[in-house]
Amino acid sequence: MSMQVPTGVSLWTEYKDHVDFLNITKQHKEVYSNEYSTTEEIIVGKWINDKPIYRQVIEYTASAGESYIVLSNYISNLDTITTMYGTTIQPTTNNITTIPYYYNSSDYSMLFYMPSNGRLIIRCGSSYGAGDMRIVLEYTKTTD
Repeated sequence: MSMQVPTGVSLWTEYKDHVDFLNITKQHKEVYSNEYSTTEEIIVGKWINDKPIYRQVIEYTASAGESYIVLSNYISNLDTITTMYGTTIQPTTNNITTIPYYYNSSDYSMLFYMPSNGRLIIRCGSSYGAGDMRIVLEYTKTTD
């Protein structure tokens, strides 16, 4: 006696009126992993402690030297930053560089986070490292 295993189509046909397949799909990383937003937090996966990982993009214009962003103005209940990176449009050339960016000891840009005061520090060695930034943060929250 052989058993016939149902296919995805036959399962959908049989259960489409009883299961919300769209919401099941949205809970998986594959759906959200390529989405970016400056206005909302997007869940993009799970961290090693099974907490959801959120993603948000912060737009910021940096000058040469050091400046900072107070992350609580953008993200509530921040727990752990898992990833941070971005791009800068250099104002004098309109070239696009990555963050971090390093050309030499006076031409660079970098990010680091200080949990003690909630600041995301931005350091730019010259006007080539500074400019209009799009900083991508992926993080967990204390409330999850």
